[in-house]
Amino acid sequence: MSSEGPATPDEHLQSLLREGYALLSRGDIEGAGRCCQEVLAQRADLVPGHFLVGLVALEARERRTAFSAFQSVVRLDPDHAAAWAQLARMQRDHKLLERDVITIDLRMPDRLVVRTAPGAEPSAQSAHKGEET
Repeated sequence: MSSEGPATPDEHLQSLLREGYALLSRGDIEGAGRCCQEVLAQRADLVPGHFLVGLVALEARERRTAFSAFQSVVRLDPDHAAAWAQLARMQRDHKLLERDVITIDLRMPDRLVVRTAPGAEPSAQSAHKGEET
């Protein structure tokens, strides 16, 4: 029997985050996502929880969710270099901030489908091979 007693809420959250990263590294996106949900349900302002959501969403090819999660990270911690790097990479690769984007669908491995608002013109600079607008 352990003499340490029950885990504190912060220890429990750290344990869930470690489990989420481990599951993600093994390719278990659903399991990692469940860890994210549990962490953020207990503490919605936990920066590492939002960052993990972003990484899970990237792995699931859900760019909009990833973008939103990384934005949450930098709102909560403006000096979070890794989140800024992810946002910069997403902007560089997909020019998300230059469009009136409604959805981004990456479920097909060879294609990025971007749905823009009616009447929105895609910029010539942001056209990528295989991209639909």
